[in-house]
Amino acid sequence: PVLQDLLFNPTFSEDQLALVLKELRAGLTRGMNDTARRAGNALMQNLFPPGHAFYERSHEERLQELDSINPEMLQAFHFTNYGPQ
Repeated sequence: PVLQDLLFNPTFSEDQLALVLKELRAGLTRGMNDTARRAGNALMQNLFPPGHAFYERSHEERLQELDSINPEMLQAFHFTNYGPQ
């Protein structure tokens, strides 16, 4: 029952989310300063159209997207994709 409760009723604390978002921002910021990552990102943008599985949004776009993530959004995503069927 404990595992089932964890899977069906996850908690996404503000503190943990803030920590994960900070780590993601740091990685994206490093990527913005890494010429190999920027070149790879540009290559994927030029080879594939937006919406394609291999298309990569720019580091700047991904950084902006992080600002919209909140615990409620994560809970809704989890319920939709992993909740009881």
